[in-house]
Amino acid sequence: MKTVAAVASRRIIDALNNDGLELPTLPEIAFAIRDAARDENATADGLAKIVVTDPAISARLIKLANSPMFRAPRLISDLTTAIGRLGFDYAATVAQGLAMQQLFQANTALVDAAMREIWSRSIEIAAISTVLARHYTHLGPDNASLAGLVHNIGALPILSWTEDHEGVISDHHNLSLVLNNLSGRIGTRILQSWDFPMDIAAVPQEYNNFGRVAAESDYADVVQIAHLYSLAKHATNSSAGASELDWNTIGAFRRMGIDPQADLFASEDLRADLEAALTALG
Repeated sequence: MKTVAAVASRRIIDALNNDGLELPTLPEIAFAIRDAARDENATADGLAKIVVTDPAISARLIKLANSPMFRAPRLISDLTTAIGRLGFDYAATVAQGLAMQQLFQANTALVDAAMREIWSRSIEIAAISTVLARHYTHLGPDNASLAGLVHNIGALPILSWTEDHEGVISDHHNLSLVLNNLSGRIGTRILQSWDFPMDIAAVPQEYNNFGRVAAESDYADVVQIAHLYSLAKHATNSSAGASELDWNTIGAFRRMGIDPQADLFASEDLRADLEAALTALG
């Protein structure tokens, strides 16, 4: 007898393969920010004129620019100046990722709770990814932050389908099983449709692949390790936490030069950077 999760997963995959699953579209402000980022003649003032239309994103960029992570000598309150301090590329990438939050809205209690949890965890993973990229890799902290924010974007159409097909999935356990089974594959398809670079678009499908092999560290490695630390932080006796995995066998740690047994945030500098990133993003 097929389980609720198996039946729902099959129906969602059929809908995906037959163009019957509605995939989210990139928010308008995110499109505008990306176009600005690709314009060689774009300026901090031009980017500020786009971002200022979203007060929440504007406030977060200013907060990030004033955070201990940038160790600036004075506080600033001007968006253009904040973008200048952050750097155009970093500000644009983080703003683009933060624009995704408007996609995480639902009408039913079950789905709303799931969306809130996914966005909250995405912020945490994005913050950890930012710090990991900054301290352990040659990769851009801006793209690492974006990869963390969108690593579970594939959950959105699954949750929307659940709302549209009320009664197929009615409990958190089966919803979690379906999300774990399908969100990676669907997430990569979404990011490809949004024309994201392949090294970021691959993250949803690869960050949970603990046996993956790569020539060198990449954004999937960064998000994978951030995901593991997040799992360890939130693990309970009743949950499938990171304690069930042998971190010593995971290649991402080796490629990034991180000791799996070490307390990654024992360093005061790394803890301060993480707190700053969490505060700015959240």
